[in-house]
Amino acid sequence: MSTPVALRSDYDATRLRSLARRAKDGPQTRRLLALAAIYDGGTRTEAAQIGGVLEPVNATPVIIEDDVLVGGNTGVYEGTIVRERAVLASGVILTRSTPVFDLPQERIIKAEGSRSLEIPAGAVVVQGSRAVTSGFGMDNGLSIYCPIIVKYRDEKTDASTRLEDYLR
Repeated sequence: MSTPVALRSDYDATRLRSLARRAKDGPQTRRLLALAAIYDGGTRTEAAQIGGVLEPVNATPVIIEDDVLVGGNTGVYEGTIVRERAVLASGVILTRSTPVFDLPQERIIKAEGSRSLEIPAGAVVVQGSRAVTSGFGMDNGLSIYCPIIVKYRDEKTDASTRLEDYLR
């Protein structure tokens, strides 16, 4: 095992956090906060996570492939893969734990085991809702948000996305 590098005595965690608050550069801020964690007795792994070098254990990435159109106020979060040419309409929220209802294929897409939630290539996803079917929710006519695949890309969808490109 290698010999640890001594920390400078003219800095401490409080001073490093103060410098981080004044820093204008995001990566520099993360590095200063990572060093502050070390001065506070944190591990190198914790510092690497704070510094943005290492993802937490069991973290699954967000992957958005080529030619995906993402509408405004759309959220794609940890553990989600969006395959090429998909369209995510405005307001769609996707997380690893969100089931997606695929109307054309008549199936429910879910993340299973350690696998990510995977939106198929060319899927057109909109926000929707499904009725609560029991208890208080049913008695009061409540519904729960769910993303819905309404179709897969066709010529009409391609024409709309080309219009988006021209407007940019």
